[in-house]
Amino acid sequence: MVDDPIIRDRVHAIGYHADAPKFLKAMDVFVMPSRQEALCLALLEAISCGVCPLVSDAGGLPEVVRHEVDGLVFPREDVESLAASIRRLHSDRKSLDEFARSAKRRSDDVFSAASWCERVEGMYREVLARRHAGQ
Repeated sequence: MVDDPIIRDRVHAIGYHADAPKFLKAMDVFVMPSRQEALCLALLEAISCGVCPLVSDAGGLPEVVRHEVDGLVFPREDVESLAASIRRLHSDRKSLDEFARSAKRRSDDVFSAASWCERVEGMYREVLARRHAGQ
């Protein structure tokens, strides 16, 4: 498909790169049109870099991206909604930037390593406190 003359100059398949965040920081929109998805590391990496997410409503994606808050969520397999969402973000830079900032804040607050560690530590403390109270 990338050899199609219509898109050849605009789409570049670069293959695997260990330094993906370098490329993510150059993007305006991260599009995840999944049909089925649990929790996608690529999405978490994109929002941690401040990229506006556009995701389908598959699996856990809408739990990460709150529609109209952190980005846009469209019905999976709905090509027209996906295209309309891309056009909207392309023509509305203000919303795109607001969504990207909100997604970045959400990433820092909820999905960062520090945030995860705090929650895991809190669970351990709660279990230990209950165990102590029961003895």
